[in-house]
This record gives sequence, C-alpha cells and structure tokens, in this order.
Amino acid sequence: MRPERQTLHNKLYEILLIVSFIPIIIKSIEYLLAGIFYPFLIMIILTSPFLYLFKKKKNTPKLIKYWSILLIGYGLLRIVLHTLIITKPSGVPSGAFYQFTFWYTFKSVFYILFGISLFIKRKLIVRSIFFK
Repeated sequence: MRPERQTLHNKLYEILLIVSFIPIIIKSIEYLLAGIFYPFLIMIILTSPFLYLFKKKKNTPKLIKYWSILLIGYGLLRIVLHTLIITKPSGVPSGAFYQFTFWYTFKSVFYILFGISLFIKRKLIVRSIFFK
C-alpha cells in the first residue's frame, strides 16, 4: 500500500474509534436530560479507562480490545432482546414494542460490525495514534 493511502487508512480507523463513542454518549446525555442518571453513570464507568489512553501506550491495545468487546456484547444483547420481543410479544408494553423496528436491528448489527472491525484493527489504530 502506498504511504499516502496507508495514512488515510490509519486515519479511518482513528475516526472509527472516536465515532464508536458518539451514539452511547448521545443516548446517555438524552437520559440525563430526562432525569435518569443511571445510563450516564454507566457510560462514565465504561469509558473511564480511556482517560489513560494517552498516558500509557502499552495499555492502549487492551483498552481498544475492551471497548470492542463491549460494543460486540451490546449489539448481541440488543439482537437477543429484539428476538425475544418478536417471538414473545405478550407482556411487552406497546410503547416498548414499537421501538424495536428495522432501525433498531440495523443499529444492533452496526454495533457488532463496529466492534469486530475495532477488535481486528486495534494494533493498527495504536500505531496510527502514537507513531505519526
């Protein structure tokens, strides 16, 4: 791969890492504004290891691995929940039932694919962040 293409490729994975935080941060802030503090606290707990991202270079691949596994698990949990609601719709409030749309499934698959790509490219991301 040519050097300029390699740089663009590395930047893409850096952006991918940053973008992976945005949906969870937005959703936790929405809940915080609605007066529900638990999602915001969970988001802080899950993202707090990244505060040390730039302090210790050797831990960065582990942190990206941790984050990618959390994204994969979150996507799988959403798909299992969606499957349960589709197969056993009784007892599910109508407001909750209508939230499980095609868009919900798409986002769940997106989280899984995001997590897998971060997991596979974590060493490339570390090299692109620290060795520019």
